[in-house]
Amino acid sequence: QPSPTPAPLAPAASLPEGTLIAMTDMVAPDEVDDDLEDEIRQECGNYGTVMTVKTHVNRDSDKVVIFVAFAQPDEAKKAVPELNGRWFGGKQIHCAIYDVAAFARGSYENPF
Repeated sequence: QPSPTPAPLAPAASLPEGTLIAMTDMVAPDEVDDDLEDEIRQECGNYGTVMTVKTHVNRDSDKVVIFVAFAQPDEAKKAVPELNGRWFGGKQIHCAIYDVAAFARGSYENPF
């Protein structure tokens, strides 16, 4: 049975280009819990105003992509070099700016 399509972070028009980041290799699907988005919101808050955090689990590939929308593009640009390559729970995070239009189309599977 296919997994339901996750709801978008916000209407695409409300997410300015350059404000959305994607992180992979942070957690495994079985490590996603109710506290994860709050923990990410708190950590990413060190780089700017976090508007939304969305976790997408792809059960077919066992990949988890975590999307974080910041209020301003400069906040996202500040977060990426700080988070990319960082270690979290024994895993090395990959992080990059993510295309808002791709996200709005529901493309969550291959952020890099």
